[in-house]
Amino acid sequence: LQSNRTHSFVAELHTQLTDAISNEARLNYTRVRDWRDVPYQGPAAYVVNAHYGDKTDGNISMGTEYSSAVNDVDQDNWSFEDNLSFYLGDHTLTVGTHEEFFNTRNGYIQYANGLFYYNNIENFLNNQADYYYYNYSDEALTGTSRWRAKVHAGQFGFYAQDKWDVNNALQLTYGLRVDAPVFFNSPTTNDEFNQSAAATTYNVEVGKMPGVKLLLSPRVGFRWYTGD
Repeated sequence: LQSNRTHSFVAELHTQLTDAISNEARLNYTRVRDWRDVPYQGPAAYVVNAHYGDKTDGNISMGTEYSSAVNDVDQDNWSFEDNLSFYLGDHTLTVGTHEEFFNTRNGYIQYANGLFYYNNIENFLNNQADYYYYNYSDEALTGTSRWRAKVHAGQFGFYAQDKWDVNNALQLTYGLRVDAPVFFNSPTTNDEFNQSAAATTYNVEVGKMPGVKLLLSPRVGFRWYTGD
């Protein structure tokens, strides 16, 4: 059973600094918890080619579903926005910033309780598994066999915009936004993989996050009042 609980809180402050200057500030926090309710935490058994009457191609699955033992996501996200507006006759100039901070903990380990695989019902009845699957995280690196990966990231945005009332029928809007996504943590380095042929061939590296890249977003728009 997939469960979800979400809470969101927003605080706003509008300030009229002068007759020609106003400020709008907004702070938002969102807390999300996703998880699977597992009433029984135990190994799973999967039997193929099971006999039932005249049918011999049936499958039997029992125990904890193999993807549900460790399957949850926690999110704590913050955002802050501040807009300062100047009213200059036919022009409304707005400068502002928008910051986002993401804190995520993701747990997903298949076969965390183990899975016994049987090629036929006879092997199951004789307790002779053909395969056994069991996945876990290395406690020497993580401190637990059921590690939840953590990601701390953010995005810093700055922008400026002018809204120009050219006349009673035409309004022009133009501006520029600059965003800088960043990561505040890095995954564990895997030196063995980083030195492998696959890593060197495809130029990939575990433990290295992308650097900061500025994203430019120009904006141009207009409104035309036709009188209809």
